[in-house]
Amino acid sequence: MFFKLIPFLESNFWGGKKLNTLYNKKLDDKNISESYEFSLSETRLSSILVDSKELLLKDYLENNDLGLNLKGCDLKVLIKLIDSKEDLSLKVHPSDPHAKEYYNRIGKTEDWYILNALEGAHIYLGFNDNYTKEEVEKAIEEDRLVELLNKVEVKAGEFYKVPSGSIHGIGKGVTLYEIQEDSDISFRIYDFDRNDENRELKVKEALDCINYSKYELKKEQINEHLLTANNYYELYRYFVNGFYKFKNNGNSFAVITIITDDVKINNKPVMKGDSYYIEPDTEIEFSGKGLFLLSRVPDLAIGLDVGGTSIKGLIIDDLSNKVAETKVVTESHLGLDRLYENMAKAYYNLINQADIPHGFFRKIGVGCPGNIDSRTGLVLLSGNLNLRNAPISRGLSNLINMDVIIENDANCAALGEYYYTDKRKYHDMTLITLGTGVGSGFIIDSKLFKGGQGSTTELGHMKVKNDSVMCTCGQYGCFEALISLARIKSEVDKLRSNKETGLSELISDTDNPLKIFTLDDTNETAKKYAWRYQKNLLLGLVNVCNLFQPELIVIGGGVSYVVNKYFSKLEYLMNKNKFSGFDAPKVKLVHAKLGNDAGAYGACALTKV
Repeated sequence: MFFKLIPFLESNFWGGKKLNTLYNKKLDDKNISESYEFSLSETRLSSILVDSKELLLKDYLENNDLGLNLKGCDLKVLIKLIDSKEDLSLKVHPSDPHAKEYYNRIGKTEDWYILNALEGAHIYLGFNDNYTKEEVEKAIEEDRLVELLNKVEVKAGEFYKVPSGSIHGIGKGVTLYEIQEDSDISFRIYDFDRNDENRELKVKEALDCINYSKYELKKEQINEHLLTANNYYELYRYFVNGFYKFKNNGNSFAVITIITDDVKINNKPVMKGDSYYIEPDTEIEFSGKGLFLLSRVPDLAIGLDVGGTSIKGLIIDDLSNKVAETKVVTESHLGLDRLYENMAKAYYNLINQADIPHGFFRKIGVGCPGNIDSRTGLVLLSGNLNLRNAPISRGLSNLINMDVIIENDANCAALGEYYYTDKRKYHDMTLITLGTGVGSGFIIDSKLFKGGQGSTTELGHMKVKNDSVMCTCGQYGCFEALISLARIKSEVDKLRSNKETGLSELISDTDNPLKIFTLDDTNETAKKYAWRYQKNLLLGLVNVCNLFQPELIVIGGGVSYVVNKYFSKLEYLMNKNKFSGFDAPKVKLVHAKLGNDAGAYGACALTKV
């Protein structure tokens, strides 16, 4: 179900006319400065229209399910439209930690989406350089504070983050959508020489919580739809061109605001400027041609994927979208302390990027290559990181003061594919990663299988064929030794050296050896090699079917991108050759979706399963 929201409208001397004329807001004959679309403030309560009856939004929400993400949590979201015909005052909002320590309240982070702007209209947002408190105080005394600020000319469709601690102000001629942490704590630091006793300046309070660093303007969005996300809200932008179906999951309600004309919801016309409340577990269909903004309350997870050269970090929401992303060097060869420091650096990069306070996350997931004891948090042995019996969980926990859950990186990749793509409809899944080596992970009965002693499974080292090439483990006949990138390179080099194959002219010594799979239609040797590779891969796939009978086998890793064209044929042969053949339930074979991000996604999932 979805219901129209009825905003609380407010008129101030600085309000323009665009909310009246362009966004269908009416308040007698007054100009409207602010339209509180979704507000639980006691003095500015918005309402909701349910079965033709107008109810206070606060009352409605108290008596209805808001979604799993809101269980036991206070709702702290405010959404409004703002229109200015004059420059608004410059303000600073404290961070949550600062507001908690000094005022026992929450702080405020907000975000702006520009709806309309006159030619040359601007906003003020953050300092244009690094300054000291003394330099800012002096600028205030000399009435030149604005000289220290970014004065940004804005246009409709642009989005700006306004983190807590950032000095900011809306210039004249700007109409915008604002979503914010619902807090009444705000410090006015400059009011453009207005002399109004009702508009008190709080310069000292502002200077105590301001961020004096240079503000780096970033207009790019996180992904195609997601504009921003933090621990209180996230905001999406959707373009409709024909039909768009939105399925709200059961984790959160959503609020949509129509930004342009010519949009319908479930074939009913809606007006530009209208906002609607979408219940959890509701599917609605948009049609027409236009734009709407959608906000919801996310459930966020944080994880690190530690590789031999770099540490990849992600924050993910419960719709599988990236909220923040970072990469830092690993440097494990410089010792455990350096590794811990770089992992902590990745963590702080992520929370700072998302403007999430330290302490919000109670757990962080970590994926590492090698033999991992997830129960004790030890890396028992990792050749990639040159570690033996390393207490990774404890080392990182001591630096960031939170629980650390560690798991093998291939297990994380399996968990990431399962938890953050469309695969949770299956109960049993196997992931095989084809790269320099062969990794594997198993989901059994919808749970990550960790092996009998809490360690990792090594599908790459099952013995599948008599073979003369030694595996990296020191044994012969391993699945990995037959199909890894290292084996491909070795065999392609041999084939290239034989002039009769014709491959020396097609594959240079600087080419990726995987190029051989692109030549199987034009070169007979490449065709024979590709078929031999498929047969070796098939040996492992059939063994997996016979051992585990999964519903789904997922293949990822760098090699998968060139051999996925064989998956349809391999799926048929795998089902034909497994025990009981086609009389047994069919096993599906698909390409992994998360690519190189799977391990980091899985590290995030460790905190949720």
